[in-house]
Amino acid sequence: MKTYHGRRTRDGCSVEVREEGRPPRFLDPRLDLCNHSSTGFEWGYPGSGPAQLALAILADFLGADARAIALHQEFKWEHISPIAGDEFCISGDVLQCWRRRHDETVCDPEDCDQPTPRVNRTAHRLRPSRTS
Repeated sequence: MKTYHGRRTRDGCSVEVREEGRPPRFLDPRLDLCNHSSTGFEWGYPGSGPAQLALAILADFLGADARAIALHQEFKWEHISPIAGDEFCISGDVLQCWRRRHDETVCDPEDCDQPTPRVNRTAHRLRPSRTS
């Protein structure tokens, strides 16, 4: 299973993807999906660098660009913004658990009240259930 290892140095932040049986590689920032931060990844606060990191991790882990776009801001708030320090590791187990929780909350546009942010119109948040 993949793990994501980040390190902040005086030269900037880098994130390495490690997967058993494969050589480590640097995480693609996926600026082609959305350019939150052309200056690179960051973590530890809710800004553009953390948004780029969240998007890149989800796109890599999920293998589904539209889902990554739809969910990366939530992932940023839950897992990237709270990171303290100059290094981190996010395991595939953490990502699988997060994915399972969110697989139940993304639906077809016809079943929803509001669209997601303008970068993606293909997935939407479920409307709350209403009971009488």
